[in-house]
Formats: sequence, structure tokens, C-alpha cells
Amino acid sequence: MGLWAVAATCIYSLVLTFSRGGYLGFMAGLLILGIVKERKLLILFVGILLSWQSVVPGAVTERVLMTYGDSQGLDPSAGERVTLWKDAMQVIDHDPVIGTGFDTYKFMGRVGDFTDTHNYYVKVLLEMGIIGLLFLFYFLGGPIQDVLAPVPSSSR
Repeated sequence: MGLWAVAATCIYSLVLTFSRGGYLGFMAGLLILGIVKERKLLILFVGILLSWQSVVPGAVTERVLMTYGDSQGLDPSAGERVTLWKDAMQVIDHDPVIGTGFDTYKFMGRVGDFTDTHNYYVKVLLEMGIIGLLFLFYFLGGPIQDVLAPVPSSSR
């Protein structure tokens, strides 16, 4: 019961972040866990897909639906991020293996007043190169393996 309470609190907090990437990451994680670990989670996944607009607050629905305007393309926030990522890819092309150095993007002044790439994986690739990104994946892989590992049966 305690784990369910923690999970519910985390999901409630995620809803209130208004992070479209966070929502997408949650749904992707739920889908992967449903496929790999527990098929019952696929029912939850489908249930969320079918009823999310009636379950979440109206502001969250607006935030998700405003990603693409009627005929204007991406909303300004998403458009700025795409611009930042395209710019970051140009920097990455110059030093793909070891990157530009830790926390250097904020001093480059490349896109307006922005000092961050607004994507952690792009930031790591830009500042620490492919080597740094591989280390990040290695360190993230440990907890993921623990979650996906089969639960040993206890013998009595």
C-alpha cells in the first residue's frame, strides 16, 4: 500500500509539472513496463490514453493540445526548443567525441538569452560528447536493469 501511495503522489506531482516531455516519458515507461514486466500495466496504459482528457485538470489538457497550433505549427515554447536543439547539433558536429566541456553551453550565447539546451541528453552530448553520453546511459542502465529484472521466487 505504501508503494501505491508513493506512486500516486509521484503521478499527481507529474501532472502538475505541465511537462509534455514528462507525460510522454511516463507513458513510454508505462508501455515498456507493461510489455516487459507486467501485462496488467498495458490495461492502465490504454485506459490513460482513452480517458486522459477527462481525468487531468483542464490546464494540463490545454498545455498538451497547444503543442501544435491550428495552422501555426509548433507553439512558441516548443519552437524555441527545436531551435535550441538544432543549434546544439551544429556545435556537436564540431566536437562529437569529447564535447565542448562541462557546463560550457551557457557561456556560448548562441541562441538569444538561453543558457541551456532544454534537453539533458542533448546537453550531455554537446558538453561531454559521445563518451559522456555513453557513461550517462551506463549509469542509468543499472537502475533500469534492476526494475526490469525478474523477481526471484522465494522458497519456503
